[in-house]
Amino acid sequence: MTAHIKTALAAVVAAGSMAMLGLTGVSGAIASPASGSPSQPSGANSVTWVSATRGWVLGQWACSKGSTRVCTKVLGTVNAGKTWKLLAVLPVAISAARPGGISIRGISEIRFANAKDGWVYGPYPTMYRTVNGGKTWTARPVPGDGKQMYDIAATATGFYGMTSACTSDITGTCEAKGLSLWRTGLTGGSWTKLYRTLPFNVPGGAYLTALGKTVYVVDGDMKTLGKGLFLVSTDGGARFVTRTSPCRTGSPQFSEMTEAVPQNATKVFMLCVGNPGLSRSMQSVYESSDNGKTDHFDGQLTSPGIAPFAWGIQAQLAVSPAGNLAVAASSDGTFMYIKRSGMKNWKMLFGWGEEGSPGWNDLAWVSGTQAWAVYSPVQMPVPLGELFHATKAFAHYNTITLS
Repeated sequence: MTAHIKTALAAVVAAGSMAMLGLTGVSGAIASPASGSPSQPSGANSVTWVSATRGWVLGQWACSKGSTRVCTKVLGTVNAGKTWKLLAVLPVAISAARPGGISIRGISEIRFANAKDGWVYGPYPTMYRTVNGGKTWTARPVPGDGKQMYDIAATATGFYGMTSACTSDITGTCEAKGLSLWRTGLTGGSWTKLYRTLPFNVPGGAYLTALGKTVYVVDGDMKTLGKGLFLVSTDGGARFVTRTSPCRTGSPQFSEMTEAVPQNATKVFMLCVGNPGLSRSMQSVYESSDNGKTDHFDGQLTSPGIAPFAWGIQAQLAVSPAGNLAVAASSDGTFMYIKRSGMKNWKMLFGWGEEGSPGWNDLAWVSGTQAWAVYSPVQMPVPLGELFHATKAFAHYNTITLS
């Protein structure tokens, strides 16, 4: 399953990072959303996979060889990332915060359910869908009164979406109506609303995941620790029930569930983050075999020299079909933690201490032993836009620059 950047928390980290770098804050002028912007960095922003061999990357690269202008592009691979092919150029920019108080409005994420059907979306009132594997894309409005598609989760039978009625706002300061949940079939003909308006919005760090007919919605509001909601549906979104978050009463105290990531139809892993500050936090994982009705502690992440804390504040959890776990975290640096099936404790695999919090996006296991992510997405203040690839359950890993 895939983890991705949470708009609100990422914006907070980004704002702090830009201050560290001596740059102006992220609020200010709004740049044109058109693809083909000059003087912008190149790189990947989002990655999605439907198997260990077939995947897609959304990013921005030079419009043509030698050009100083960048265009938003979709690349695809059918050989496990050995080669990538240009599939399409989209007429919209990548959402980003740039020096000089510039906020670029546009799309940021890509999701596919199978080899043909996919969406790109972000803090922008227009989405794009494809039914031919990314070769062509059709513009579609955000459903209902939504002004941006906040999150999309892909399943074998369709897509679940979470929309916000707020105007596009990558700074995370929008707090108007609550979020809404939707569902559409594979071809995306129309969206059906699933649930009453949720009692939280973008700044709460909401998170949506789905596998088959099981849907999880988490309100990981780090501003009101221990009060976030955990909603679960096991019938495709027809009915939701409220579960008690293990982060409310478990370890660490004063923590909030930030993600619920399913391994199969009933088993789900939950990430708790609390006591954030000084580039570190307390992070723990819980496991449930009955869709969150009951749970048990699955370990606390720690870093050498600062236990019981772990480096990183913004964290993403990914679960493999075989039960291997990984957490990618970032603050004033980027960090990776793993717990392979059979390991008793979590292990900090590495820590990269770059200034500006390059961050992660779309951490996902694509098999029992292979994982991918975007390292330092191009929308971030440190826009490296590289792919991160781990093999043999993180025994080997490297970064890849696409051009």
